[in-house]
Amino acid sequence: MKRLIPIILICFLLAACNPKVAEMTNEKPSEEHSGLYEDVKSDVIRDVDENNNSYELFNEQFNKFSGRVDDKLAIGMLLWVDEYNDITGNFFYKDQQIKIPLIGSFHNNRLELYELDQQGNKVGKFEGEVVSEHLEVKGVKTDLKSNKSVSLSLRLESAFPRHLDNLYVDAGAPSTEEVENFAKALKKEILSGAKFNVARKISYPISVEVKDEEVSIENEKQFMDKFDDIFYHDYLTSIKAGDPINMDSSYRGIMFGDRGEIWLNYVFSEDPSEATLKVTSINNSRDAVNFYLEEINGSE
Repeated sequence: MKRLIPIILICFLLAACNPKVAEMTNEKPSEEHSGLYEDVKSDVIRDVDENNNSYELFNEQFNKFSGRVDDKLAIGMLLWVDEYNDITGNFFYKDQQIKIPLIGSFHNNRLELYELDQQGNKVGKFEGEVVSEHLEVKGVKTDLKSNKSVSLSLRLESAFPRHLDNLYVDAGAPSTEEVENFAKALKKEILSGAKFNVARKISYPISVEVKDEEVSIENEKQFMDKFDDIFYHDYLTSIKAGDPINMDSSYRGIMFGDRGEIWLNYVFSEDPSEATLKVTSINNSRDAVNFYLEEINGSE
């Protein structure tokens, strides 16, 4: 009998700063659950000093942004802001999924970040100003070699406390790399139709929707037989848009996809001393997928 690893409950700072209480869930989104998913996203509002329109990032937290460079290159960004507003973090181009280190600071509504190369040299600069209580940033990105600048736009998606050296420690992960390597492989295998490899990553039994009916898949053979029905075109579109790095997580598990298209957890099997990272929830209902795609299309 499998059981999930007992792990310590963490509270996302979103819950404290938002009128709605944010709680990540690996259940399928519905009318009653859609608000929970909204709180994971960009309904983050920071307290504002009305006298001088001063905004603040979340100190001693990870601040997770999405945005665009040059109006066309989609990026993700994860920034750790210490008590003095000094910043370490990374960004990645969504079509490449490679983390690039950043250092910088945030003062007087202005974000200043330096992109580092593999030798730690400054090769690029992000400069921007927070322009709304949703922590939207408008500015420029400059190549320090050519001195060419292009437009920059960012928006805060979520903020959460987490260990600097392990993004997924609260979900029982031994390292960030283990989780993200698993998620990268899973995404690639799903999109390429590698049924056997995906089936081996599933924790059984698992509930999925097949032709508008919820069914329980009991083993790898059943999963492979139903693979094309589980991963239909629109669901694959939402998975393709998901980032297998810098993912949100909580005591409920690790959320692949901005709307929780897939959830990962560490589970025990026969040996109680060992746990394995597995897919524990596949949210592929038509209603859920339409919900995902509305968010994807709205961000383009």
